[in-house]
Amino acid sequence: MKYKPVILVVDDQFPDIELLEAYLVPQGYEIVKAASGEEALNKISSNQFDLILLDIMMPKMSGLEVLEKLRADEKTRLIPVVMATVLKETEDKVKAFEAGCDDFISKPVDKHELLVRIKSLLRIKSLHDEADEAREYAESIINTVREPLMVLDQDLRVVTASRSFYDVFKVKPEETVGQLIYDLGNKQWNIPKLRELLETILPQKTTFDNYEVEHDFVNIGRRIMLLNARQIQRARGKERIILLAIEDITERKELDDKLINLATHDELTGCINFRSIMDFLGKEIVRSQRYQKEFSVIMIDIDDFKRMNDEYGHQAGNDILVAFANVIKNNLRSIDSVGRYGGEEFMAILPETDAQNAFVFLERIRSNLRQTKITSSHLDKAKEVTLKFSAGIAVFPYNAKDLKGLIWVADNALLEAKKEGKNRTVLERRKLIRFNPEGAVSI
Repeated sequence: MKYKPVILVVDDQFPDIELLEAYLVPQGYEIVKAASGEEALNKISSNQFDLILLDIMMPKMSGLEVLEKLRADEKTRLIPVVMATVLKETEDKVKAFEAGCDDFISKPVDKHELLVRIKSLLRIKSLHDEADEAREYAESIINTVREPLMVLDQDLRVVTASRSFYDVFKVKPEETVGQLIYDLGNKQWNIPKLRELLETILPQKTTFDNYEVEHDFVNIGRRIMLLNARQIQRARGKERIILLAIEDITERKELDDKLINLATHDELTGCINFRSIMDFLGKEIVRSQRYQKEFSVIMIDIDDFKRMNDEYGHQAGNDILVAFANVIKNNLRSIDSVGRYGGEEFMAILPETDAQNAFVFLERIRSNLRQTKITSSHLDKAKEVTLKFSAGIAVFPYNAKDLKGLIWVADNALLEAKKEGKNRTVLERRKLIRFNPEGAVSI
């Protein structure tokens, strides 16, 4: 069924209302009548009208007073209003237009002029309604999207933002809309990587996906975000707009990091696991070959650990392993790595380190162990645990040039240290060179 536009006719003269009704009803318009300004406002408050025909000269409340109230109300300020009057003075028409009327028609009303003016205003209203509907539709889509979304104008000012944007970033619409994006949240959005995306990358590509940005916000803390941007060129004469979707991947990244850590690290000691230390060793061989550098591979084993496990129990043994691993880790450089090779045995890899400095590293660990009190909730408080270890060193490329060879040499040097009384370091370089904890050397 075709929609009938509803027109409110307001006039204190009944014959004038009947005449207008006779003109409009045959044209497919639905007419609602009001004989005074007060009656008109009451009907407007409870009904929706597409257009109002309003007489200026009425008792008690004039048409101009009604018009002023309509334009002051957010709900009615955009209803098209045609003023009708017997007044001929230009000044009266000016007052009507200043008050906010959309058109003016003189009494007695000319039928054709009336119909043309109404048709023109209703067409304009229809276009406005369509634009409002499209905007509401777009805003509904924006607010339905789970990820925060912003619409920016060509000057990078916020046109609108989704509800999720306000929820996630703890900001208010009145502090956001109309603001330069970099000024949001007291300039918290003045992020160099965001500037790079909006000012350098997007103008060249028009679209960009999965641009990762990490930033610390004052009110919500550190956030890792994936930005997806689209530059939309609108019809000729209209400014371009930018859609900026923001996916907060902080929790996902933290979970990924935890999963990676579980996959690459020993759960007990926090050292990297066997697979990871092997991978590190393989990469270090390639790197050292390329740059013609030497590095040391060290096998380290806690002396008498089986006896401690048997005497103190496995839970205390685990605490001892953790304490020992922490001492090693605390002596590493950022480029070094240590992994749990198996049981109480660890492998340390020291890039760009010769045999002499590898010995220095191990003696530093011995010194730290002598000063470290090994504690455990599973140990008798009266008991003190003193940790000692044996170690074997292989140096690339002197002892071997491949992964298996380096491990074989370092492991055999460790076995020699164990055979010779433990608590010492052995390096095989053609002949075995033995260093005991006091630094004595024998060949």
